[in-house]
Amino acid sequence: EFGHLPLLLNTDGTKLSKRQNDLHISSLKEKQYFTESISNFVSLVGGGFNNKEYSLKHIYSMDQLAQRFDVSKIHTNSGKLEMERLDDLNNACLKDKLSHEHTRTEVISKCRQLLKDSYVDFNDLDVSDEIIYKYLSWLQDRINNIKDIVSPSYAYLWKSPSNDMNLETNQDTMLKVLETLEK
Repeated sequence: EFGHLPLLLNTDGTKLSKRQNDLHISSLKEKQYFTESISNFVSLVGGGFNNKEYSLKHIYSMDQLAQRFDVSKIHTNSGKLEMERLDDLNNACLKDKLSHEHTRTEVISKCRQLLKDSYVDFNDLDVSDEIIYKYLSWLQDRINNIKDIVSPSYAYLWKSPSNDMNLETNQDTMLKVLETLEK
């Protein structure tokens, strides 16, 4: 038997096209989206599920998705891929993985590799399991993706402030700021 799935659309309603590089699973994995997040994201579009809560806070395993799948429930209308939902699902997946010891280790290892790839002075960083877990626990409500831990916004977690600053330049800058404020 054969079936046709509904057309998938970008958020703006245009057709999803591989020729336009709209979406590739490999690019999502390179961007550090969890496999479980991607599969749950795809399951949100087009229907096909019995008793599946359409929540962005709950991650279903592949077995759970397979058990709930029903071909007669597939929608006939086109479905839009709303990428912000993927971020929400990835955040839920991150929280879930951090709450279980066996998956926490995998996340910590991936974070360590991201840090190694991002910082030239990696060997000078404190990247123990305990530190990475501590920071991830603190960040879990602030980030949607583990790659966010190496963003400039969170560099202060991994690197101490530099003492290499040119004091003359900083004094000049401060004087200009003060002059501007006095006006």
